[in-house]
Amino acid sequence: MKTIHALCVALVIMIPALVRASDPPAAPRFTNATIEQTEQSMVQGIAYNNPYMTATIAFTVRDLKGLYPEHSFTPLIIPLMGALKDEDAPAFARTAAAIALHELRSARGDYAISQTAIFTSSEKVKNVCSWLRYYRLIEKHPELAAVSSPDLFSHVVPVPLPENTIE
Repeated sequence: MKTIHALCVALVIMIPALVRASDPPAAPRFTNATIEQTEQSMVQGIAYNNPYMTATIAFTVRDLKGLYPEHSFTPLIIPLMGALKDEDAPAFARTAAAIALHELRSARGDYAISQTAIFTSSEKVKNVCSWLRYYRLIEKHPELAAVSSPDLFSHVVPVPLPENTIE
């Protein structure tokens, strides 16, 4: 009796695994058509001029570019450039647009970042764009970083630790 019971339990456990093994492999999450639809939705979202939506879309673009590096996301470059150059937008939305453009690795986006680093009136955005421009320069010309990198943190004064810190 125990043998029959154990055999029935084993069959109940094995049947779902056997059924799943015969299923076709799962389709990829996104197809080209789905990515293109997503791009168009994001372009429309940036057009709303809502800074929170723009920042969310920019970081989503950055994440999608990491998942699909072979896809160019070209339709989003111009709207992200517009978000970056909008002086009335808050700094967080402009910074998110700059980071997304940097990750897209397009010449137009890199140019917009460079020009914003020079001409914007926001010190926060200028700082972020200057660093992104510097990183792109070092990516293209690594010999510049190896020869002599300026002491970028010479103005930083070290803060002494309190005596009763955990070592």
